[in-house]
Formats: sequence, C-alpha cells, structure tokens
Amino acid sequence: MITPTTAAATGSGPPSWQAVVLYFVLLMAGVGLQATVSSHLGFLGAQPDFLLALALCVALLTDAPLGASAGFLSGLMMAAISGQTMGTYLVTRTVAAWLVGGLRKRFVRAGVLVTLLGVGVGSLIAGLLYGLSVPRIGLYHWLSLTFVGAGLNMFVALPVAVLLRWQTRT
Repeated sequence: MITPTTAAATGSGPPSWQAVVLYFVLLMAGVGLQATVSSHLGFLGAQPDFLLALALCVALLTDAPLGASAGFLSGLMMAAISGQTMGTYLVTRTVAAWLVGGLRKRFVRAGVLVTLLGVGVGSLIAGLLYGLSVPRIGLYHWLSLTFVGAGLNMFVALPVAVLLRWQTRT
C-alpha cells in the first residue's frame, strides 16, 4: 500500500503536506541565506546558490515535474532577490532541475554520492545555460561562477538533502 509519504519518497504520487511545509520553510530559509549570507561565503568570484541547491535536491528526491516546479520557484525567488530579469533564472533553473529530476528513474536511491553528483551536474547545466543566455559576462567570470559555484552548491546540498531524506523516511 502506498501512503502519501511513501508516494512522495518514491516519486509516484503527490508529496505529503509535511513535505510541502518543509519545502516552503527551506525555500524561505534559502531566500534569507541567499540574500544575506551568500556573498560572504564567496570563493574565486563564485557564491553558493542555496536556492538552486534546494531545487536540485528536491528534483533528485522526487521526479522531473516536481523538480521543474522547484526550479521554477528557485528562479522566481532568485530573480526577486537579485533584481535581474526573471527569464534567465526561470528558464535555466527549471531546465536544470527537470533534467536532474529525470535522473530519479536511473537511480533507485538518492544517497550522498548521487546527491552530490546530481547537484554538481545540475549546477553545471544551470551555469552553462546562464552563460549562453547572458553572453556579456566574461569567460573567466563565467567559468568561476559555473565550476566553483557547482562545488559550493554541492557543499550546501548536503544538509538540505539530509533534511529532505529524513522527512521522506518519517
């Protein structure tokens, strides 16, 4: 028998209300961290992207459509924080989270290594799409944003993935 919690954990049904509440709490925490703390954690011109890491973790633990929804909300919140045009953030994050959500069919269990690799690959995809859509940023800056940012996002994803995995097990 599939309950709402196990359905959300297996990606075969809608998420439980507890999962939705946890997601919105993490989303609001991510917005706060992105707006206040992210710039202080920068390294080589890149900053961790709490919202993208959250969207990619949700995509890895659910499926492509829910991942795309999380990516869309991530892009919407990031555009609101940064004051830039919405289209770039919405499209790059929605596509990246949708692609990473498709990995759910390939891996039965999203363990630590799969989470790290998924967030890293998703961040690289989002960075590549961002660089193609905003070509006026310099090559060095784009490389730093993409590759160093992907590493920072992998680090940020660990506690987020643990919280989301813990919720799906209870």
